[in-house]
Amino acid sequence: MKQQRTIIEADIIQLKDNEGRVRILLDGGSCNGVASIALFSRDDKRTVNITSQQDNRVEISLRGCGGTSFLTLSMDSNNKSSITLSDVNGRFGIILGASPLCNDSGNQIQLFHDGQVCCTLPEAEAGSDSLK
Repeated sequence: MKQQRTIIEADIIQLKDNEGRVRILLDGGSCNGVASIALFSRDDKRTVNITSQQDNRVEISLRGCGGTSFLTLSMDSNNKSSITLSDVNGRFGIILGASPLCNDSGNQIQLFHDGQVCCTLPEAEAGSDSLK
């Protein structure tokens, strides 16, 4: 005998643990168009977020205490992807792939020190704002 499927419809669904803490948050999209799934650590200091952004970019992001430090995997609407790592203060540390800081960038590696670019591979051509 076939069991009938149940569909639950809601804008936001919160799943709580046995102590009443929200551990998983499903958000179908706020007025700004961002839909997300968030998983919270037991101590609520770290999160894993899967989001679909307004500009059609999709991301998987791990965030540290207070949301400052992060590791993000992203892909934009042109299928350009990147991995971005921060330092513990939330400043850029490394970007691998198409940089979210440069619209016309190809694949590259950018290293940062104190949040400032200190090395880019391949190097940009003289007078060029984008990397080839």
